[in-house]
Amino acid sequence: MNKTMLRSLMALHNENYSDLAKLLQLTPQTVSDKLNERKGAEFKQGEIAAIAKHYKMTDKQLIACFFAR
Repeated sequence: MNKTMLRSLMALHNENYSDLAKLLQLTPQTVSDKLNERKGAEFKQGEIAAIAKHYKMTDKQLIACFFAR
């Protein structure tokens, strides 16, 4: 996952972990764990879809953010 890209999208929309947590109905700590891939945490397919829709990500951005290493 490209956490820098996701953080950039959040910043462009003046959002933080708490805002993303509300969108995904998670705690800010869980979002932080997923964003930093701690404790084996990762975003689920539905969460990725919600993020992509919320930030109006193109397919290319989606792949670069969540699936490219």
